[in-house]
Amino acid sequence: MVIINCQLALVPAVALSTFAFPILYFGQRRYKAMERAQAALGELSVVLEETLSLSGAIVVKSFGTEEREARRFDDVNARVKREQVSQLLVGQWLSVVVQSLAAIGPALLYTYGAILVIAHQVALGTIVAFATYLTQLYAPASSLVGANATLLGGLALFDRVFQFLEIPVSMPEPATSHPLPPTPKEGISFDRVSFCYPAKTSHKEVLHEVSFVAPLGQLTALVGPSGAGKSTILSLAARFYDPTSGVVLLDGIAMPDIARHDLRRRLAVVTQDLFLFHESLYENICYGVPEASRAEVEAVVEAAQLHDLIDRLPKGLDTIVGERGYRLSGGERQRVAIARALLCQAPYLLLDEATSSLDSQVERRIQAALEKLVEGRTVIAIAHRLSTIQRADQILVVQQGCIVERGTHEALLRQSGLYQRLYLAQFAPEE
Repeated sequence: MVIINCQLALVPAVALSTFAFPILYFGQRRYKAMERAQAALGELSVVLEETLSLSGAIVVKSFGTEEREARRFDDVNARVKREQVSQLLVGQWLSVVVQSLAAIGPALLYTYGAILVIAHQVALGTIVAFATYLTQLYAPASSLVGANATLLGGLALFDRVFQFLEIPVSMPEPATSHPLPPTPKEGISFDRVSFCYPAKTSHKEVLHEVSFVAPLGQLTALVGPSGAGKSTILSLAARFYDPTSGVVLLDGIAMPDIARHDLRRRLAVVTQDLFLFHESLYENICYGVPEASRAEVEAVVEAAQLHDLIDRLPKGLDTIVGERGYRLSGGERQRVAIARALLCQAPYLLLDEATSSLDSQVERRIQAALEKLVEGRTVIAIAHRLSTIQRADQILVVQQGCIVERGTHEALLRQSGLYQRLYLAQFAPEE
């Protein structure tokens, strides 16, 4: 067009520059609209997951809040609809503006060209050629504007993904790992360990200067009031977190220097939050050791006192336990979790209230089985029921993030301390 007529080429050049307006304006609006729509969808997913899951549905029915939850869903759903409609409208307005701008160029060309033709400055054929070239120029330009808006909308989705991908790993793999000895030698030890949760806004230490050793083949019990820091100690021993200061050692090696695979082969954990998969009882028990034989599974079933449960189930070990194991009672789920941990045959067992949901008779049977399994293993156990840890080799009394007392059951009872008060609070009324 420049070669044919420089003056006439200025008209489509000026009109083409106006395409920068929808690129800048609607591209940013599309990005923000997509961001808001995805945030609303995320909130809707949370509401559905909370209210339609098994645990959430039971709570909703228990308190009779179906109507309130339905209103909450309607509010969030209306927001999703509003944001998605807004997102679509941005795209429609973009299309209208681009089509309008694409029509302005030929209109200006024909107007200016008509003036030049009447003045006999340009031939009519030149105007026709310019119109043809202009169509070939504006079609890809319009597509590029739409592609830019689509690309920015896609970047809004990727940004949400990148926000998660860029979260730093809290327990990274060591650059050079130290191999663990073939057999355990030194147990688990805490050396002046302090810790505060990174998500806490107050940055108050949950643990302060905690030091102890859990020797090989012995049961170390953690007792104390709720919120004292017992579960945090167990989480650090399992390396779910790394301490803020100090070091946790396994067989004399700092846990951050141990490869994650090696560490998990040495540790078996039974947490308070018992989670079972929607699979058979057999698959749940074998979760940590999928290659385990049937005889090995039956051995841990016997140790965890699960034989009476299996006899009652219609398909025995092949019975599906349901979502989060809802077909089993709390005590039965706890025994399955114990069996799953025992099957790993790990030399270190970490038990967080592992017998809290069991009746006294089953608890005594499991304690007798655990006493045999402790042989050659290091066990750290949390228990609020002091009857379960009276035979512990050492008892650590935790209060406000510090170990305030330590010793055997008999030694601690002779002291006028926190352990004695906890014991009397549980047993003095009965005595």
